[in-house]
Order: sequence, then structure tokens, then C-alpha cells
Amino acid sequence: MLENKTSSINLRVDSFAKEKAAALLAQQGMTLSFALQRAVDRIIEEEGMPVRWLRPNKETKEAVADAKAGKDMTQVDSMAQLINEVRCEDATEEGS
Repeated sequence: MLENKTSSINLRVDSFAKEKAAALLAQQGMTLSFALQRAVDRIIEEEGMPVRWLRPNKETKEAVADAKAGKDMTQVDSMAQLINEVRCEDATEEGS
């Protein structure tokens, strides 16, 4: 039978973030240490960062909403035209 040994992890986080996370977890009856232990377990179980944790940021969410609404969309007829459009946008942004 394998002996279950524990080890410590030193983690540097912003004090506000630590307190906020601890308070949110306390509302769910958990400690920060318990939640981090479960996170490590989940990383092992998923063999990497769990996909569910990979959430889009605000900018990405806005871009998806804009695309669904058809806002600021460019219609192209070919891959060559798409590449040209992207290159033109890149050149315009670099010149700004």
C-alpha cells in the first residue's frame, strides 16, 4: 500500500485576491487550502488544466456577441480575400 505523504506549496497572490477568494469559498463552506487541494486533484484527473476553467475574458465575450449579432462583420468570398483583409487591418492598426 502506498503511503500518502503531503507537501506544502508556497503561492504568492495579491492580498485582496486571497481574501476575496477565501471569503467566497467560506460562503460555500470551504477553505482556500481545501479548494486548492481539489484544484490539484482536478488537474491530475484531467491530465492538464480543466477545459471548464478556461473561460473567455470580457473582450472575447464581447467579440462573440458582436459576431452573433452580425456587428462589424466583413463578408469574404475566398481565403485569399480573407488573408488580404486581415493584412490590411494589421497595416491600419500599425499605422495608428
